[in-house]
Amino acid sequence: MNKSEKTRSKIFNEAKKLFWNYGYSNVSVRQIAKAAKIDVALIPRYYGSKLGLFKSILQEAFSWVENLDVNDNNIVDMFTSFLVDSMDIKDETTIVKMLIMNAGDPVVGDLVKSTNQKKMRTPILKKLKKITPLQYDLMASAVIGISQTRKTLKAPALTSLKREEYKRVLKYILNEPLKFKR
Repeated sequence: MNKSEKTRSKIFNEAKKLFWNYGYSNVSVRQIAKAAKIDVALIPRYYGSKLGLFKSILQEAFSWVENLDVNDNNIVDMFTSFLVDSMDIKDETTIVKMLIMNAGDPVVGDLVKSTNQKKMRTPILKKLKKITPLQYDLMASAVIGISQTRKTLKAPALTSLKREEYKRVLKYILNEPLKFKR
């Protein structure tokens, strides 16, 4: 990796941490430059603008969905693994954290919501045969809810769970929407 690629990567990674943990509108270009230890002028050079940088990061955030082998039988395990794998991340840069911090943002909120629909919800729903859109949305709500409760509210009963216990709780919560019939 040459110097230019390293600089671009530092900007990308530091901005991702900041955007995901504080929200797009709460992060300045100067904060990103300081975190990346680069001159502020390099951000527009590599990404055009703060918004251009955010869009690059947003596209990467959903790129994993393209190769996702999801179906009616493994979606609960997929969501469970995702949350268990991220349970100890300090500077959380997961898709759940990004949605929580940026979907309501006045500048990028609509972009985040439409990208989520286009890059995650719609492609996953196309692969599901028995699970309805409402059931999927209920599962997504459960994922966001438990993540928010555990990481942001620091609910003691949830934060004290060990991996296997947390996995059992998640499977319970994620299986409930599958029982819902309209």
